[in-house]
Amino acid sequence: MATTSGTSDGPDRSGWRLVPWPLAVLAFYLASAWFVADIFETEANEARERHAARLDPSGIELGRTPPDTAPPPGWQGEAAEVVAGIYVDRIVDVSPKSNEWTADFYIWFRWPLEVEELEPGQDFQIVNGEILANERHARLGEADGYPVNYELRRVVGRITKFFNLSRFPSDDHLLTLEIEDRTRPLHRLRFRADEEGTALSSRVRVPGYRFRDPGPRAIVRPHAYKTRRGSEGQEGPSGKVTFSQLVYGVEIARGDRTFFFKLFQGVFGSVAIALVSCCVRPTLTSRMGISVGAFFASVAASYVVDAQLPTAGIVTMADYITGMGSLTAFLTLVHSAWMARVFEANPRHAVLLDRAALAVFSVGFITFVSVVARAAAG
Repeated sequence: MATTSGTSDGPDRSGWRLVPWPLAVLAFYLASAWFVADIFETEANEARERHAARLDPSGIELGRTPPDTAPPPGWQGEAAEVVAGIYVDRIVDVSPKSNEWTADFYIWFRWPLEVEELEPGQDFQIVNGEILANERHARLGEADGYPVNYELRRVVGRITKFFNLSRFPSDDHLLTLEIEDRTRPLHRLRFRADEEGTALSSRVRVPGYRFRDPGPRAIVRPHAYKTRRGSEGQEGPSGKVTFSQLVYGVEIARGDRTFFFKLFQGVFGSVAIALVSCCVRPTLTSRMGISVGAFFASVAASYVVDAQLPTAGIVTMADYITGMGSLTAFLTLVHSAWMARVFEANPRHAVLLDRAALAVFSVGFITFVSVVARAAAG
C-alpha cells in the first residue's frame, strides 16, 4: 500500500528546500536597487537645488553666509551702474576629468557717459578661471554720437570647475562664467545683467551632453571675500570686501542612452556570458570556466569605465553598476558549484533551479540597472 509521506514511495518534497536560494537572490537585487536608487535620487535633488541657488540673484548658495552689501563707514558716493551681457559663441572643451571647461564668448559693457574713468573691458576678470585671450571688437562713446559708453570684447576663458561625477554617466552640470571688476568693490561699481541680449549660439555643441531648458541665464549677485585683501576703507562693516558679480550660467545634462550603453557594453556582455552557465549541464567542468571568465571580463570592463573619470575618492553610479556586474558573475559561479552537487542527488531539481536562477539573475540585474539609472537621472 502506497503512502503519501515519510517513505520513499511518497511524493518528493525535497525540492522545496531549494526555493529560498532564488528568492534570497531576488530579494538581494531588489533591496540593493532600492538602497542605491535612494542615494542617487537624493543627490539629484540636491544638485537641482544647488543649480537654482547659484542662478538666483537673491538666493544664498548652500553652505555659504550672506554677503555684506553695506558700504564702508563714511562712504557717501554712489556706485556706477554698468550693464553687461554675454554671448557664448563656442564651448571649445568640457573636461570633467581635468576639472575645467573652455569658452569663446563675447562680453559687452554699457555705462553712463559722465563716468569717464571706467574701463570695464580692461578691468574685468573671470573669478572662476583665467582669461586666455581678450580682444576689443568695438568701443563707442560720446565722440561717436553714442548716448552711452559701449565696449564689446571677444574673450577666450578657461574655467575651473569641480564636476560632481557621483551620478556619472547620468550626471548634469551647471557651467558658469563669473565676472567681476578687478579693483572696484560693490559700493563703487554695480553690474546689471543684460538679460535680453545674453544668449548661447545655436552652433554650440558639447559632445555627450545636451543643453537643458530654459537655456542660458545672466544674473548679478554680490560676492564677498573673507578678507579685506590688505586694503583700507574698502571693506564693509563686517570687515569683508564685497564685489558685484555677473554670472552667466547654462545647464548641461547627458543626452540619450547611447553613451550609457556604450560605456557599459563590456559589463553587460560579461553578465550575459555568466548567465549562459545556467544553461550548461552542471556536471560539465566548462560550466565553472564560463562564470570565472565572465567575472574577470567584468573586472576588466570596470577599468574601461574608470578611465573616463578623474582620480577621486568617490563612489559613482558607474562603480555600483560595474560592481553589481562582477557580483552577478560571482553569484553564477557559486550557483554552478552548488548545482553540481544538486544534480548528483536529483537531476530534475537541478534543471528547475537553473531555470529559476537564470530568470532571477536576469530580472534582478536588469531591474537594478534600470532603477538606479532612472533615479540618478533625476
